[in-house]
Amino acid sequence: MKKIVMNLLMLVIVTFGMTSTVNADDYVDIGHEDGVPVDKTWTVAFKTPMYENDYEEYIFLERVKETVSIEDEEGATYAFTAETEQKGERTLLHIKGKELYKYEETYTLYVEAALKDYNDVNLKNPVKKTFTTVDDLSMLGAFSPDQELPEETLNTEISSVHSGMDYWNWLKEDESYIENKSVTNQVLFKEMYALQEEYEQVMDEVLNIKGMQYYPSAVYAKRDILSRAIEARYNTLYEGESEYPDEYLRSMGERISYWPNDENEGKLPADKLIYNTLLDLPYEYDFLDGMEVISNIHTSGEAGFALSFPSLISISASDERAPETFYHELGHIFDYTYDPQQETYEMIRGYDDYDEYYGNSFVESFAEDFKVTMFPYSDVVTSSKVSGSPTESQQEALRNYYDELKQNSFTMDPVVTFDGMEPYSRIWITDDETLDIEVENYDYSFMIETPGGQDDQVMPGDTYRFTEEGAYIANTVTGAYTIIYDSDRTWGE
Repeated sequence: MKKIVMNLLMLVIVTFGMTSTVNADDYVDIGHEDGVPVDKTWTVAFKTPMYENDYEEYIFLERVKETVSIEDEEGATYAFTAETEQKGERTLLHIKGKELYKYEETYTLYVEAALKDYNDVNLKNPVKKTFTTVDDLSMLGAFSPDQELPEETLNTEISSVHSGMDYWNWLKEDESYIENKSVTNQVLFKEMYALQEEYEQVMDEVLNIKGMQYYPSAVYAKRDILSRAIEARYNTLYEGESEYPDEYLRSMGERISYWPNDENEGKLPADKLIYNTLLDLPYEYDFLDGMEVISNIHTSGEAGFALSFPSLISISASDERAPETFYHELGHIFDYTYDPQQETYEMIRGYDDYDEYYGNSFVESFAEDFKVTMFPYSDVVTSSKVSGSPTESQQEALRNYYDELKQNSFTMDPVVTFDGMEPYSRIWITDDETLDIEVENYDYSFMIETPGGQDDQVMPGDTYRFTEEGAYIANTVTGAYTIIYDSDRTWGE
């Protein structure tokens, strides 16, 4: 790692509450560096200790947040993490971007003179260093899942109704509870409210990474189970059947035997692998915005699958080759979005003998070639398809073709929101007599069926007013949603 060494001026600042503006020309320029890896960690070395105990270290790192910054060429700030290390009499400050830097971009690292040590001693001068990143994808090196998942995403507990249970035990308990219904309808209805409130809390655990919505297995499992628990109560109250619904998102075939349990504590292999793969993603695609990526406990023996609408990648939570699977499924999303011409593709590959067989279909071969061509790590990946892996010259031609396709326009997926929130569950419960309905990327009307059987026409942006209590069916472009309106949260048939 490169080190920036700074001296401290032994001067205590006694004037408080005043700030001064530092112009770009006032910074001491300590040089420019080219060919910087996109995962670069910078180390700032101070010749004297900046703290003497844990509390002073905390104060120092808080000051770092206010006095150290990284900016791109447009002046936009770049979020970073900071860690400290003591080396003899020196304090080392390690600074790393929270996301990978972009390729072939120039950044500036600023350290303000207002940065102080534990004796309130300032830097002698503010300093800056500029650097330009590499343009070679292989500079990412071998895949290394060194970033830990945020602690809140590892929480496997569902607290509503059956308090304090891990989700796999909670599901078994709730399935039996619904089957052997021993409570009143009013209790079941109140439980629906409690489950919806916890559902909304779980959605706060979803990780937004470069526009994508990432669900580690525990987060997705809780979302799935809470949705099904709400639907099971709806089935009992409104459909007259105590049947627990199947998983919402499940691929073909039988569920894999790998399952979260008390022994593995719900910590499944792909969770961390996918997380680091998304953090590392060096490409910018407009279609990533809003795309869901799921570490899925409900899959068959296949490693993963992709859906075009809604835009989604599901990867088996047991997949120990999740980075490769992600880039294969990303190839499918790219295919769905930009619709490459098979004739052009065949010319690049020098192969045109595709058929309906999975291992030799055009769709699967395109995704597999995308994986091989765009995999950003130095780890060697090869194609499992009949056509084999593309040569280096073919990979270069494919990248050029991908760039050409990216210039094409595409339609963003519609997004429905009720009162400003996406209705991730197909059942929505409210005691408010009005509902604000928005549909992004869609300008046409849709119908809401009332409990009495009347069809009301609704336009995106309308505020819908409920006229009677009961279940309404909103038939939107993204599917049908059941909206239960009950003004006092007490169930009535």
